[in-house]
Amino acid sequence: MAIITGVNPLRAFASQYFPKKYVDQILAEIQQTGDISDETLKKAGIGKRSTIDFIRSQIKEIAPKTSINELSQTQLKALVGDPSQVGTENVVDEANLDDEGLSTRRSIYDQLGKTKGQLDTGTIQRSFEEKLKAYNVHGESVPTVAKALADITAQLGRYPTADEFRQNYAGLISPQLDNFFNAQDPRNEFSSTIQSQLSAPDTFEDIKRIEDLLSSRSTQRANEAEVTSHLDQLRGQLGNSRNSYMDALAEQENVRLQEAVPQHLATLNARGALFSGDVGDVLSTEFGNSQSLIENERATLEADDNQFYFQAAYQNALRKQLEGQQDYKGFLENERSRVLNEQNSRFQKSQQEVSAYAQNDLQMRQYNQALKAQQIQLQRQRDAAAKANRAGLFSGLGQAGGAVAGGIIGGVMTGGNPLGIAAGASIGGGTGGGLGGVAGS
Repeated sequence: MAIITGVNPLRAFASQYFPKKYVDQILAEIQQTGDISDETLKKAGIGKRSTIDFIRSQIKEIAPKTSINELSQTQLKALVGDPSQVGTENVVDEANLDDEGLSTRRSIYDQLGKTKGQLDTGTIQRSFEEKLKAYNVHGESVPTVAKALADITAQLGRYPTADEFRQNYAGLISPQLDNFFNAQDPRNEFSSTIQSQLSAPDTFEDIKRIEDLLSSRSTQRANEAEVTSHLDQLRGQLGNSRNSYMDALAEQENVRLQEAVPQHLATLNARGALFSGDVGDVLSTEFGNSQSLIENERATLEADDNQFYFQAAYQNALRKQLEGQQDYKGFLENERSRVLNEQNSRFQKSQQEVSAYAQNDLQMRQYNQALKAQQIQLQRQRDAAAKANRAGLFSGLGQAGGAVAGGIIGGVMTGGNPLGIAAGASIGGGTGGGLGGVAGS
């Protein structure tokens, strides 16, 4: 990854120690006033006095610089902080930095790895004082001698040889001090200390750590994009599959309707209602039931897809399965195939249920048709029996009435002769029976 160069020190500092949304405001305030107010720091969530003092000291130190290339090794170290010093003000939590902050931090480490240090003459002088006493160089002159030796070392930029000590030391060289000049142990120890102070630190691991974190974030974003794309494509593919299945189901229902309509018409005809308003009601009900079946099936299948595959539970489980996967795209393609196969299984189940419904509907329709035909036949038989009963009743009444009337007429016409009465009754009974038959009809 390319290293950013020419980074402004204040922005580099702000990007690591302030929340991103306050960085521009803080930098503008520093540019205008040369400082940052307690109120602004409080707004940014910083209220601890030691932290505020650290921030202000850093601003004062690096504000005059225009690029991190101008900073000393000590200033660069202060800028990145010390991750080993947990609890101190200059510890930066890299995981909470955004990509810009991480990239800036990587640039600082890169510059730090190229920047040589300066000797800390104060530290060197104190070390000389301790060593001189260990070599029996005593008296009030020890601090003065130690300072002189530290100045010689700083001037050469390394630990001097014994001859260089003697040539550059202006004071009296006692036997004890001369022994110190020649001693190998202090030479080795001081040389190591001086080398560590002067050398640029090895920041390879720091840069690699940040680049790994940036790479991991990039991979996470790419993987998340793959998941989002998978879900979007899955939604479309599931929808297309449902539409294709529902088209086939609608065609199947159309065939079933074509078979059902003649049977309904036959049933209506059997009960003499073929040309009545019942035809429209029956056909409308059958068509409405078919459409309702299709829409209910469509809603059920869509709800099943959405409830399972487009809820947080599935998506979280999917992301968990993706952890550690090297080939996100390949894994998600297999997952998509699995989901579509499961949907196809639901289509098969749906098809079985719809076919069972159609078969049951056909059997019920045939049963109802046969039942209706039987009911019509029984009704006709009942009507015929009732008609016959009515004919017999009127015939009996006619015969009785005719006989009475004929007897009366016969008696009148014969002057009450019994033979005349009997003859009249017979003739009247026959006539009454004929009238009963007509009335029955």
